[in-house]
Amino acid sequence: MHRSAFVALVLVLSSSSHAQVPAELLACGADCSELETSSYVFACREEFGEWLVYRSPWGRAWVGPIRYVGAFEVSIQARAGMFDEILPLFVQIRTDPGAAQCRSETGGPTWQTFGTRGCDPDSLWVTFPRVELVGVPLDTPYWVQVEGFLSRGQGGRVYASPYWRCIRVRAFPTMVSTNSWGHVKALYR
Repeated sequence: MHRSAFVALVLVLSSSSHAQVPAELLACGADCSELETSSYVFACREEFGEWLVYRSPWGRAWVGPIRYVGAFEVSIQARAGMFDEILPLFVQIRTDPGAAQCRSETGGPTWQTFGTRGCDPDSLWVTFPRVELVGVPLDTPYWVQVEGFLSRGQGGRVYASPYWRCIRVRAFPTMVSTNSWGHVKALYR
């Protein structure tokens, strides 16, 4: 009797924790990162006058988990710093277990941005094309990985990726419903 009660409890807990993984996300900052980051304030302010604080671009950082429910689009606030040359900032989707443990590996769809320069609230976001994860089952958790670079060249020239502030993921759920076999047979009679 105790054993079956324990199994039922585990099933309830695992399904309720799964439901807590969001299908959409707005994260200003990372859940974990490879390197210690610094912050930079650009001359832009938010709607209520607060300064916008951006993260340093070097190394990898992860945001998630996010629950896959169908097509989605990723947007990022990225600003180019006062560097001699701007390198791309890469944004990648990861579904492997290593992303949950903040381990660096290659992943799925990848985009790049060189950031924005304006302070207009409509121009602060770079939005990448809507994507679906082919071969990935619905309800699978995934993470957004951001990767930037910093390098010094000859004569002290600095090459770096844009600073980043927030990541937004918008979901466009797949309209799939489950039916019993009896219901499906009844539809075709």
